[in-house]
Amino acid sequence: MEDPRDELEHPMQPIGLDSEGVPRFKGNKIIEYLFQSGKLNLNDIACMPFPQEDYAQITQLLGYSTSGWGDLSTSPPELVSKADGIADDLVSGRSPCTTQSTPLTFGELGIEDQFIAFPHDGDDSGHGGGGDTFIFMKAKGKPNNIFADGECDNAVRVYDGAVSTMPNSMPVIKVL
Repeated sequence: MEDPRDELEHPMQPIGLDSEGVPRFKGNKIIEYLFQSGKLNLNDIACMPFPQEDYAQITQLLGYSTSGWGDLSTSPPELVSKADGIADDLVSGRSPCTTQSTPLTFGELGIEDQFIAFPHDGDDSGHGGGGDTFIFMKAKGKPNNIFADGECDNAVRVYDGAVSTMPNSMPVIKVL
């Protein structure tokens, strides 16, 4: 009988810079000990019929450098690209957890798009305000001050139907 867990993907190990500035996967001390003591021999297990993703994960757990790991035949090209990108970000001083894009704003949403709004501090015109406040909303128009029905409200709070006017510059997260 096949184990349904076999369909799950292994996670990629976190990557950080070692004391010499080399990007490496976070090693697992138990796996490293087994390898150093000779109880784990990569040449021996390479001849065994284990799935490729298991080989890729164990080499990450050994704390391989990302460049060395990328040269292994067991490392999948798509993960090599991902690891190389993270390593490049770390070496260049960029955070690998951030992107270089600008935040999405209300003005970029389409009508009927659902979104989470983050009102600006001090905004007490019905949006809530306060730095850690957020509101689940739905866009119903663009803020051009006058809509076809004569109103200027352009968003609806989902949980209670209250209407509001959102400025184009309001930071939002679009909910799909």
